Amino acid sequence: AGTTGTFPSSSAPLPRYSDSGGSTATAGVDEADLTYFTTQLKNNDIFEFWDSNGQRYTGSGDSDIDDFNVRKGTDFENMAVYGTLTAAPPTGFQASYNASSSQFNLSWDNMGASGYLLVFNKGAPVTFTPVDSSSYSNGSHGSDTIVFVGNSTTFVHAGLTDFSHYYYALYSYDSNNYYSAATKLRKKALDCGGLPSGGSWVTVAGDIDYGTSDFCVMKYEAKDNSGNAQSSPSSTPWVGISQQMALSKCNALGISYHLISNPQWMTLAADIANVAENWSGASVGSGSLNRGHTDGSPSSPLVADSDDNNACSGTGQTCDASTWNLERRTHRLNSGAVIWDLGGNVSEWTSYFEQGGKATPATNSWYEYTSVADGIKTTKEMLVPTNAVKSYWNDSWNSTQGIGQYFAGMNGNGGALTRGGTSNYGSQSGVFTANLNSSPSSSTSLTGFRCVGGH
Repeated sequence: AGTTGTFPSSSAPLPRYSDSGGSTATAGVDEADLTYFTTQLKNNDIFEFWDSNGQRYTGSGDSDIDDFNVRKGTDFENMAVYGTLTAAPPTGFQASYNASSSQFNLSWDNMGASGYLLVFNKGAPVTFTPVDSSSYSNGSHGSDTIVFVGNSTTFVHAGLTDFSHYYYALYSYDSNNYYSAATKLRKKALDCGGLPSGGSWVTVAGDIDYGTSDFCVMKYEAKDNSGNAQSSPSSTPWVGISQQMALSKCNALGISYHLISNPQWMTLAADIANVAENWSGASVGSGSLNRGHTDGSPSSPLVADSDDNNACSGTGQTCDASTWNLERRTHRLNSGAVIWDLGGNVSEWTSYFEQGGKATPATNSWYEYTSVADGIKTTKEMLVPTNAVKSYWNDSWNSTQGIGQYFAGMNGNGGALTRGGTSNYGSQSGVFTANLNSSPSSSTSLTGFRCVGGH
């Protein structure tokens, strides 16, 4: 249009067709502006532009080339357009243990995709990548295996090999079979049946907040089976045993077995506190967690029951595994598994010992967790969750919510940690009850233990 040199520029802007409007222009709108041009290009409207020689061009826009209509790989003359999927890569991908067998319950969020494709490999990361415009069915692809194709957001993966690691890749796809990037996951299979010394064990998912990996734990407090630690509902808990002896008895089960650690106890207790069924109000934080046999009636420890529905066994109360009662002796994990007597019956040794540097206050008394602060070595977060660590947690919760209390003992004395309440601790009992007032060599008629394995 008669302009020479750098074009366009502030002194020589792109000209507009008409400032007053016309057959192809809008009054007062600089239709040569490239932002406006992009809008016109994507709408059912007339647009215009000039080249560097001042040649004017006009054309019609088309809403079909808006970004949400453009498919990946579409070509417009010599221009390749790379669109994005309507559904993003899957989120919320997780695997939990099934309570009854060696299998995973896999689930993910509904991303609005046409479907999802799930691939796994045993022992090594998945290398398979789906090809756009291709459809797939279940089956092997090299060392990887497709196990699910469809629009469900859950899948049960059965037939797992104990103690093996399984790697997963989950893809979403659209109606044209264009695939998202993979969302990946790794999970270790743990079948906690048939472990040493017999009895029943429960699979527990590790917790990154407490630095734990998946492990098996005794479903019941350890029992004395001819000098061997056994997870069995029959007979009363093995008490009158020191921390030192409990460590030895768990180690004797095999190289992968030991006395429960404090991080593993916290993993269990935090899992329990995040299950609605364990609260009297049927939602997390509503009412109180059940404590188990803690009211001193009777004052002695109780035998458990092989039937989880007889959850108030020996307490004089009536309940089942799903009916809340303060004295209910069972807690349910997020996996659906049930564990007995973690909040009461007998207190239980952990492997933790700290001679000094306990959480404060450190005088010989019980304290609500709302008044507990970090010590030099034993911090509050080692004994009870905080909202900064677990979003469901309320830092004002105390024994009214059934979480238990803290007993430090005198500074410089004891330091071997027991968790959980006893048959007569009452409101001081709960799954987060902690007591640091014992020496590793001491023993009482109300202190037992529980072993873990499979790590």
